[in-house]
Amino acid sequence: IVALLFTIGCIGWIFMFPFTPNPAALDIQHDLMLRPDQRIAREIAIGLEQHSSSSGRVLTASPYLMMLLDIDPFTDQGAPAFNAQEITRLKQGDVLIWDNWFAVKEFGITEEQLNSRHDLRFVETRSVVQKGGISRFSIYAAR
Repeated sequence: IVALLFTIGCIGWIFMFPFTPNPAALDIQHDLMLRPDQRIAREIAIGLEQHSSSSGRVLTASPYLMMLLDIDPFTDQGAPAFNAQEITRLKQGDVLIWDNWFAVKEFGITEEQLNSRHDLRFVETRSVVQKGGISRFSIYAAR
């Protein structure tokens, strides 16, 4: 009977543990829902799909935005590289989405560099404060 009670207790603890205040337990807001920066990226993707022309390209460094916009960097054509050379190739109707993490850390392109370009028109910035700092996305349209 002791072994049965011990087994039931262990199984009960296994089912209860995710809901305890232990730091290793589930944090429903963090573990099972979109982060604030992912919600902004999703809003941007939905807005682009509703308002952009189908002929324009989208250039972004954010892997999550690429996924939302169905841009597959692993195909033969791949996603265009997010670099200064590719930015100069943007044509009217193309959209560039800069983010303050991947664009800066992975590709070294700052928002100031984009704001100083005359071939890009600033459209809007969306930002959110979250754990670890501020996440910011800036949208530009090619002229």
